[in-house]
Amino acid sequence: MKGSILIPQDIAEAGKRYLRDRGYEVQVGSGADPATVVREGQSADGVILRLSPFGRDIIEQLPKLQIVARHGVGYDNVD
Repeated sequence: MKGSILIPQDIAEAGKRYLRDRGYEVQVGSGADPATVVREGQSADGVILRLSPFGRDIIEQLPKLQIVARHGVGYDNVD
C-alpha cells in the first residue's frame, strides 16, 4: 500500500479507481466540515479537496499529511 488518501467530498468513481489501481487506500469522508475532516483524516497521507475550506488549523491537526491536492480549479480554499 502506497498510502491513504482522504476525499472529504466524493469524486467520480474513475478517479478513485485510478488511485486504488496504483496502490492507494481511498477513504471517502462523511463530510467536509473541519471537525469531520480532522477526525477522519488522522491516518491520511494525502487529501483531495473539492470546494471545502482547508485552513492551517486543519493541516496542523493531521499528523501524517504529506500532500493536499485540489480536484478542480484553483487553490483559493487552501491555506
